[in-house]
Amino acid sequence: MAENTEPTYVVTATNADGSPYQDRLSSALGVPATAVVHGSQDLTARQAAADKAGVNLNVRRV
Repeated sequence: MAENTEPTYVVTATNADGSPYQDRLSSALGVPATAVVHGSQDLTARQAAADKAGVNLNVRRV
């Protein structure tokens, strides 16, 4: 199996007012909504979705 050479990112989201964005699951668990994103193309797609939803992504490359 080939090694994945794409960058990996951990992404959290905040609302426009700076408060943590929470979906139904993360709200029930009392944790911030978080996603692991694999590759720049996936990150671009998620950024577009966040822009459309009016939330800000906080991206950290790991």
